[in-house]
Amino acid sequence: MGLLRARRASFLSRTPLLVAAPGMFVLALTVMQESFSSWRTEWGWAWVQWAAQVQLTGPVTAGVAAWVVTDALRGGRGDWLATTVRGGSALRRSALLAAAPGLAALGVTAATLPLVLDGVEGSARWPLLAAASAVVTLLACGLLGAVAGRLAPHPATSAVVTITVWALVVGLLPAGRAWLRTGGAGESLAGYELDAEVVGHRGIALLLLGAVAFLLLRSRPITTRGPWELGGDALSVGALLVFLVWSGWFSASVYDVHPDPESRATACGTWSGTTVCVLPEHADGLAEVGPAVAAAVEVRRSAGLETGDRVLELSPWQVERTDGRSGHAGPDVGFRWSGSDTGVVGAVATVFDPVGCWAASDGLLPDQLETWSRASEVLTGLAGDLADRPVRAGTGAWATFRTLDRESREAWLRAALPAAAACRADLVPEVPAP
Repeated sequence: MGLLRARRASFLSRTPLLVAAPGMFVLALTVMQESFSSWRTEWGWAWVQWAAQVQLTGPVTAGVAAWVVTDALRGGRGDWLATTVRGGSALRRSALLAAAPGLAALGVTAATLPLVLDGVEGSARWPLLAAASAVVTLLACGLLGAVAGRLAPHPATSAVVTITVWALVVGLLPAGRAWLRTGGAGESLAGYELDAEVVGHRGIALLLLGAVAFLLLRSRPITTRGPWELGGDALSVGALLVFLVWSGWFSASVYDVHPDPESRATACGTWSGTTVCVLPEHADGLAEVGPAVAAAVEVRRSAGLETGDRVLELSPWQVERTDGRSGHAGPDVGFRWSGSDTGVVGAVATVFDPVGCWAASDGLLPDQLETWSRASEVLTGLAGDLADRPVRAGTGAWATFRTLDRESREAWLRAALPAAAACRADLVPEVPAP
């Protein structure tokens, strides 16, 4: 009788895993398909998007773990497990097995990811750290679900755990969410690197969670445990919560990536005597952005601005180091680019309106702010023309500027471009009426 019960418990505990396995691949692909046309051209971005699959597979793993443990305790099987020598080990194995479908999805998608990449280059640190972060998150979700299933062995526990862990992973619940958040990226990650310290913190959190789960995943019912055992369980859970939620290691401001101080624009091409260099991750798009940036440099020169013969794409580290009012006051000119075809206009616009001038509009009077807004519209429209991606004129400042004669347009640019380059938004002239 005991053997039949054991076999039945073993079969029932594995049934949700068999059902979840194909579903995990669907969930993984659902997350990875976002921005597919963009991230497949950039190695680091691709691996971060791959790791983001745990946004869905993690919560489902937690739900499956809760179900497996709950199911093992139902129908008197919990009493039978309590009488066996290794009843607790069976529960702990269930917690680990619950992560198997998610880990399998990680492995298969990782093996196939290089096949869909389009001529990218990158560092081996990207997949290693991304993989570590994703694996740690999946295992942590499985342990959380298993513990919840042990403490509250009810059929509804699985659904509650799935929803709660999902809210934690995607950041809807602010409580220490960064230790489970392995998010993707909505834009280029060129010039960024994964933060090994964050991954290390998550690993330490997993070890502590595993220790607490080992204590709680015992076959003996909670009602039969002595006061010292219950006190130890409560103390371990409380200490873990303090560490995860209130220690400061996992605040909402902690991100997986940070600017790489070593990142520099090294892929170069020359157009009309101007050399344009981009970050290595954006080398494939140099032919798109290079001619347009070189044309924008010629416009700067025609406005009387001193400009060198070499224009560099600024790395996130370089942008972060600016004071908000430095701009392109000297001959060195940089631009910022998202690396996508749709971002070429924005890249060209930063030649005129430097990304280092992010504080240029601070403290402007309402009239000055309106003038600067209209000027920015004109500079963006001009960038669109130079990039051969015309911006719709509409009825605003760009439409007004297009109706001016050539002499008036050049006169406005000779006044506006030096002011913009020096981050003096207050000196930018009003777009003249036709």
